This record gives sequence, structure tokens and C-alpha cells, in this order.
Amino acid sequence: MGQGGEWSVVSNGDVSLAVRDFGGSGEPILLLHGLAGHGREWESVVDHLTESHRVFALDLRGHGRSERLPVDVSPASFCADVVVVVEALGLRAVHLVGQSFGGHIGFLVAATAPTVVSSLVVIEADPDPTAPAVVDRVRGWLASWPVPLPSEEAAFSYFSATSSPGTWVAGLEARDGGYWPRFDASVLVAALQGLTGRRGGTTGGGSQRPRWWSGAPEAS
Repeated sequence: MGQGGEWSVVSNGDVSLAVRDFGGSGEPILLLHGLAGHGREWESVVDHLTESHRVFALDLRGHGRSERLPVDVSPASFCADVVVVVEALGLRAVHLVGQSFGGHIGFLVAATAPTVVSSLVVIEADPDPTAPAVVDRVRGWLASWPVPLPSEEAAFSYFSATSSPGTWVAGLEARDGGYWPRFDASVLVAALQGLTGRRGGTTGGGSQRPRWWSGAPEAS
């Protein structure tokens, strides 16, 4: 399912952004994955979406095939990327779908550039800012990855405690005799830290599992 699709590269200044066109016809949908994720996460559902829509997926800056070490990982930079991609694809507006971290970016795009958003769907995210304790937990979890993982089987075993091990494994790249993440952990932590300063409510402190972070094991 969802194995097709053509990749293209869109530039926002000196940052290259990888966009996957899954095809389909109808009003356009742009999919935004979560932190430490990638555009391939949507392969299991995209066949349903292309029945009625033209579907695109973006690898966010710092993730997947996009620029791995961008200098700017502020919320504004992620929002600007979405606007640039929509324009580069020749689209007037898109139905924006964001999961977890991508959902937070979706909220911000809808608030700051509403003309490019036909509708907004968020999954495992809410408009609240991220609690600093969440950042610490995510930093610790990313640092705990035993990279490089020696084989695909070892990767599946390691991620078996998550809700979607196949998705995490699909985001790895084989190089230098092992399997490595397609991101730099410090970049992702910095991006997440950018969400802690947003105005709004709170997440109720650091005692609860963050609603947007579905992939990582429960914090102890």
C-alpha cells in the first residue's frame, strides 16, 4: 500500500525539503509527520486518501530526505516551509493533516498563514505548548537508541515496545555497516524546545505522557 509516489525537492532558502507526491485526484492534502518521523509514515493510509484527493507528504526539515542540519529549527521556520511547499506545488491551499509534532506545526500554519489552509486535521496533538519536562524525556529517549542497530531484525526488536515498530524501522537508513536514524537528535530536541515558549495553556506539568508523542515507550 502506498508504495508509489514521486519525490521532488523544494528549496526554502538554503534548506532543501523533500516532498512525496502520492498522486490521486481532487482537492490537495499535505501530510506532516511527527518528531523523528518521515513522510513514509503515511503509506498505510494513503491509498484511501487518493481515492478522493491529491495527496502529498512532506519530510520536515531535519527529517528524512530533507535538510538534516538546518540552522533554523524555530516554529516559524517549519511554518514557512509549509507555505513555500504549497506555493512550489502550484497549489492555492491544502487540507493540512499533521500528526504529533506535525500537528503542532499545523496549528501554527493555520494561525499564521490561514489562506493556504483549506482545513486542518490534527492527530495526537493539541494547541498547548510543550512542557520542558517533555523535552527532557524526548532527549533521553533519543539518546538511548543503540545506534547503529546491527540489522533490520535488531531494529524491529528494539522498536517493538512502540505502537508502530515498522514505521520507525522504515525511517532508518543502512550505511556504515548498520542502521542509523535519518536525523540528528540535537536538531530535533532544539526544534521541540522551540514549542515550549509558545503562548497558550500548559500540558499539566511533566507528569503525563505527551499526547503528541505516540512512538516512544512510556516514560518511567
